[in-house]
Amino acid sequence: MYRFYFVIILPECVQKYSFIETFILIKHSYMKQASTIKRAFSAMISLFMPRFCIVCGRELSYSEKGLCLYCLSGLPLTFFWDRIGNPAEQMFFGRVRIERCCSLFFYRGDYKKCLYSIKYEGNVRLGEYLGNILGRELSKMVNAGTMPYIDYLVPVPLHWRKKWKRGYNQSEYICKGILKGLCGDLPHGRHLNDKPQTTEICTKLIKRVKFTESQTTIMHDARWRNVENAFKINRNEVEKILSGKKTPHIVLVDDVLTTGATIEACAAQLLNAFPCRISIATLAFAGG
Repeated sequence: MYRFYFVIILPECVQKYSFIETFILIKHSYMKQASTIKRAFSAMISLFMPRFCIVCGRELSYSEKGLCLYCLSGLPLTFFWDRIGNPAEQMFFGRVRIERCCSLFFYRGDYKKCLYSIKYEGNVRLGEYLGNILGRELSKMVNAGTMPYIDYLVPVPLHWRKKWKRGYNQSEYICKGILKGLCGDLPHGRHLNDKPQTTEICTKLIKRVKFTESQTTIMHDARWRNVENAFKINRNEVEKILSGKKTPHIVLVDDVLTTGATIEACAAQLLNAFPCRISIATLAFAGG
């Protein structure tokens, strides 16, 4: 049986390789060179279009994303992922049944600027970046057995008028970041009872049918009335979900947790619509 070899010239060396080895080496070399070009291009862009830290205003290096290393290291983390019955979960005791609730950092000081930038200034990259960090912590919870395997990430929806005006739903980008963080540590696509298990983002499960004022402009006591009957469940999406999983674990995702009125309204609608388990994940915690 004959074996064919190719001689290829790369910066590293000149050797003989089989077809598969050649393909792997070319791919590796291409990715390495593409990464180098990308870094050089980013550094060049930074010279003409400098980026600045959202929190302190210091100029960022090409490797820093939204926050400088100093402000990132000072992020006021909640560490709720290490505490069952944490303050965020206690907010929902007696209100709605949830599995876990986790926020990445406390909504305070100059770090409030992060949420403002994500929500009103179109800084969706920062939303993905912080979501990625949150996703890694959720991954550790799943691997430690303190949170059920996550079947679906569901962003809290905006009314179509508000989404049209803003141009995006910030919670959807946070979901994308969380999913990337989950894939970093979780056995993504693992098998359980001979069936593949994956985490998906579902943006069509809940629809906001009632246009409401921003919760930030309303007194705490009035926020529950503001979101009453504001959401509707998409029955077609429910049928798709139940066709694959009997009791899916859904994580509702939002930017900040204040009174919990909006997320409670979403969770209640889901629990009334079909058998499921609900958890909550937000970037910031502003509750009492």
